[in-house]
Formats: sequence, C-alpha cells, structure tokens
Amino acid sequence: MNQNTDATKPQETEVSSQTQLAILLSIRGGLTSGFTVQRCISQIAKVGPAGNWEAAASKYEVGSSLAQALLTSGAFSSEVQLLIGFMDDHQVNPVQQLDPAIDFLKSIL
Repeated sequence: MNQNTDATKPQETEVSSQTQLAILLSIRGGLTSGFTVQRCISQIAKVGPAGNWEAAASKYEVGSSLAQALLTSGAFSSEVQLLIGFMDDHQVNPVQQLDPAIDFLKSIL
C-alpha cells in the first residue's frame, strides 16, 4: 500500500523546534550585527542544517523578501511558516519579521 511505503520513508524535512529556533536566532544575530540578509542566508547554507538553503539564497537574490526566502528553505514547521509569512512586509524591519516565530518557538520548548 502506498500509505505504508510513504510511512517508511525518512522524514528529511522534519526539523526539530530547537534547530528551527537556532536558525532564526542565528539569522537575527547576524542582522543585528550588521550582516546583510544575503550573507546570513549564505552562512546558514554553509552550515547545512535541514532545509534547502541554496534555494532560499537564490530566492532572496532574485528580489524576494527574507520571509519568502525562509519559506523556500523548507526548514520550518507549518506554524512557524505561518508566523513568518504573516510578517512578510518590506516595510517591516527583517529582525522584527523574525520575532513572532522566535517567540513561538521559545514558548513551545
């Protein structure tokens, strides 16, 4: 049955809340230290946590927002994606865009 086959596949996209929080805190830390969004995403890609960070970097390079790049990475749960997407506004400081998702992850750990 397809359901059994699907159930036996490794869940590569399942990322722990701790890893999601670490990624967001790393990006926020880089931004508050004066690094560009592009550099923060590139640094995450070098570390290689779960997710497709090369796609995220490419998405940002073509003019997308930080939120859209993060959503492209596939490294976040649906709840975190919703919070990131909700804050997707070019008028909102990128650091502030991350705060609701960071607060949510801290509250569930």
